[in-house]
Amino acid sequence: MNRVFSRTGADTPGRPDPHQGRPPAEEEYSRCLEAGKYRILDTRIEAWVQTLADRGIAISRDAPLSGPRWLGAVRPPEQHHRIQRIDPTAPGGLALWFARTLVDGAQFGVDVGVGTPTGRSEPPVLVDVVPPCGCDACDDGSEALLEAVDDWFVTVARGGVVHARDGERRITRTINGWQGTGDADEAWLDQSASPPPGLRQWSGEPWL
Repeated sequence: MNRVFSRTGADTPGRPDPHQGRPPAEEEYSRCLEAGKYRILDTRIEAWVQTLADRGIAISRDAPLSGPRWLGAVRPPEQHHRIQRIDPTAPGGLALWFARTLVDGAQFGVDVGVGTPTGRSEPPVLVDVVPPCGCDACDDGSEALLEAVDDWFVTVARGGVVHARDGERRITRTINGWQGTGDADEAWLDQSASPPPGLRQWSGEPWL
């Protein structure tokens, strides 16, 4: 994938942490002077898509912007300008979704979602927003952005329960563990356990 990224990302070079350990200036908390710095997310996703397609592991297609609202969405559909769905070629795996976001009419980051396997028409569920905050104060360079994209490809490709929710309680598997809200139970991510009444799980087979 890194070899492919050297081509897809040729026009979006990585950036170091602009603060280098220094505290951000107060005015940085309310601004983003260069939204284009997040285009590197697009080129990283494209590198993964090409690599997986070349190896026959997954295929990508664009989904209609007029589709149903994502479960747990933090923004309305009109603030997406491209939605991409990546499905494994092996049966039973979860789909990985990326929606390119718009802020003040300009391309910004990506919303990350997971969806049911191919053949089911349910909307995806939101599992992450990259970057989590786009202000200049929270900018720590591009390395963490690329790592976030990489981690979602690996997490979903591993299979198992990636996300579970019951009303406002929800939990999501991450590359290093899990993150949740409310009193979500880590056991909800156990594929071998019987889910309690009312719990919905997003679970899939490994991509390989």
